Amino acid sequence: MLQSEIDEIVSDELTSGGHRPGVLVSGDGPRFTAQVGEWVEPKDLAGAAQRIAERLHQIDPQVQVLLSISTPWYIHDGRIEPVD
Repeated sequence: MLQSEIDEIVSDELTSGGHRPGVLVSGDGPRFTAQVGEWVEPKDLAGAAQRIAERLHQIDPQVQVLLSISTPWYIHDGRIEPVD
């Protein structure tokens, strides 16, 4: 699997409102790190991560990716809210 393939899949699944977040992919197969260095729509992040895992596995069952998404949250009044 190529770094560019991982970038494409992660960006595709985290696209929101037509905006594709930038992804920095490093490493050589089968272990990679994919870091999303900008805010992404937090709605259904767990679902997006699962879809990323499924798509990567279909292409290369041996691939392992440490996915880091830096979406900050405000925690107050017993609630969490994403930072705009």
